Formats: sequence, C-alpha cells, structure tokens
Amino acid sequence: MPWCPNCKTEYREGITVCADCKAKLVAALDETKEKVELCYIQNEAAVAKFMDYLKFQGIESESKFIPEDKAYAILVDEDNAKKATVEYKAFLSVESSNIAPKERDDKLKVELDTDENGEIRNSIQINSLEDLEKLKAAGVSEEELKQQFATFVKQQAYKPAGVYESQAEKANEYKSTGYTFTIVGVAMLVFTLLNLFGVMELLYQNYMTLGVLGALSIASIGVGIGSFKRSKKASSNSADEEKLTKELNEWIESHASIMTEGRLSGEDGTSEEILYLDRTAAMKTAIERCFGKLDEDYVDSLVDDFYNKYFAE
Repeated sequence: MPWCPNCKTEYREGITVCADCKAKLVAALDETKEKVELCYIQNEAAVAKFMDYLKFQGIESESKFIPEDKAYAILVDEDNAKKATVEYKAFLSVESSNIAPKERDDKLKVELDTDENGEIRNSIQINSLEDLEKLKAAGVSEEELKQQFATFVKQQAYKPAGVYESQAEKANEYKSTGYTFTIVGVAMLVFTLLNLFGVMELLYQNYMTLGVLGALSIASIGVGIGSFKRSKKASSNSADEEKLTKELNEWIESHASIMTEGRLSGEDGTSEEILYLDRTAAMKTAIERCFGKLDEDYVDSLVDDFYNKYFAE
C-alpha cells in the first residue's frame, strides 16, 4: 500500500498523490530516509573503492556526479552520517599510507661527525641499509654506518613512551593518598590537642611547636580531603574512559589494515624496526583524524598493546 512521505498517511492502491499535501506517494516509508552529502571525490575509481569500503563497514551509500564541481558526491542515510564520517577519515588514512617512500619527508637522520661542542658537522638522510652505499663518500666505513643506523633505529623504535595511568588507577591512588594524609593529620591533631590541654605533657605549654603541629595537621587533613575529591572525580571519569577504550580497541581491530596497506606490508624487505615506527605512526594519525586529539600516552598504550598482540613474534 502507498504512503505519503510527509503526512505518513496510508492510501489504497491506485492513488499516487497525497490528497492533503499533494506529495508523491511512496511504496514504503523507509524509502523516505533523508540522504546527506558525506564528501566529494573526483576520481571515479576512488569513488567505487570508497563505496565498497563503506558497504564492508555496513553502510549503504550512493554517488551523484556534480558537474559544476567536477566531482562525485557520496550520499548516505542521515542516520549513518556520523559513523560514515569516521569511516571516511579512516579511508583517507589507509589511502595516504600508500604514498611511495620517495614521496615522504620523514626520513631518518644519522649523525656522521660532530665537533668539540657536539654539533653535527656532517649528516645524511637515509631510509634503509641499501642507502649506505651512498655514504662511503663521507669517509665513514660501511660497517660503522650500519652499526650507527641499527643503534639509531633501535633507540627510536623502542623508546619507552610515558607510562599511562588509567582513571581507575588514579582513583585508587588518590583514595590511598586520602586515607594516608587524613589518618596522619587526625593523629597529629589529637596529639596536639592532648598536649595543649595538658592531658599529655610532652609539649605542654610549648605553644610555638604545638601551633606548628596544629597547622601541619590541618594541612594534612586538607590534602586528604582534596585527594578524596580527586578520587571521586577520577572514579566518575573511569566509566567514560572504559567506554572510550572499548570503542577505540574495537575500532583499531576493525581498521587493522591501516598498519599493513601498501608500503606498510613489509613485502619490500623493510626492517621490523622501521615497520614498527611507520605502522604505529599511521594508526595514531588515523585515530587522531577520527577521534580528535587524545592523551598521547593513552593512545600510545592502546596502539602498542595492539601491535604487540598482532605483530610481535
């Protein structure tokens, strides 16, 4: 039975126009989902590739050529617009990782010689061990250069990131600090009051010392109360962090191809150290594009855990 897309009124077969608003009837209301423009792509092959990518992610799409823009508009249902936007950014990350090495500008730099002040007097950029042949003219032996290169790459690849402390861990730490300072502060205050009123005579009438102890005890209790407040806030944030962590881990799992597409496949003989640097950098860039700027140590922790799980031997 036909339906009016505006009035949501059902009509009998044979009627094609709504009697109230004059809108053209449709066979079913689910045909009236509003389409929104997601992006514009000029290359027709890229359009097909992107639409296949969206379909793989469970998002139906369609394309429409816009003559004045000389590009194809990619349309998706309004309900899927947010998810499709994230997937579009991920698609761009995968495509950008296919840039040939000679087009990249993040080449490694090896120090060949320094002066008495430690300043580099001569340095050459290299991408791989094959480039070492070009360095012989610098007067450095091939064996020495290989050693320098291997040491440099190892240091860069396995330089420990800042240890990320989760919100749940922070909450427990703040709580522990709160108990410690509060108990110490209360004990000091009780000791001060007992001496002040003569119940204890260790510091009786030593008002200066008792004043200092009283101030310290109040400050300690204040630190304890502040730590409990921070613990409560961290506990509140931990639920959101756990939700984000789960979402990010699932997203990284479903977009693992970012780490293996094109030059990141390792098929060209690139060393594991270089692959580690490039793969993790590509994934971090993709995460930032899709989720915005996050704590670097937090992202490093998630990406490293994933890399160790799927690429470590």
